[in-house]
Amino acid sequence: MRFIGFGMIALLIMAVPARAEILTCADQDNPIDQILCLSQEAENTMDITACDNTDHDGVRQQCYAKYAEFVSDPALCAKITDTELKDMCISDIAKKKEDAGLCQSIITSGLRDSCYLKVFYKTNDKTLCEKINDAGLKSSCTGEPVYVK
Repeated sequence: MRFIGFGMIALLIMAVPARAEILTCADQDNPIDQILCLSQEAENTMDITACDNTDHDGVRQQCYAKYAEFVSDPALCAKITDTELKDMCISDIAKKKEDAGLCQSIITSGLRDSCYLKVFYKTNDKTLCEKINDAGLKSSCTGEPVYVK
């Protein structure tokens, strides 16, 4: 049996990398990592206020949207101040819940149309096609070709 000398132990200890410091979500290098971290924290605690732990407005807004979709609560989309992101939040929840009624509250017309189309793809409810104003999206829903005049 051979013994390892103290010098060898010191070399082994120095070769082991230092334990990585535990970072907070705000310490993440880029906004996408911050969004993922904060939204995961919100999901784990079941509390949207975890999204408030950033000074970056865009990260906070995206976190609200991800958490609202996770819990399928369109009322939480109201925390979002950017109209298009708020509309996308509602649309994602409408698709998840298969609830086309939520699409009516979407302000951005193109996003409202795509909301109806997303719910149609999940439910195959052809009546939703009639609510779509955009000819191209309506064609995707009805299967009827669009003719250019």
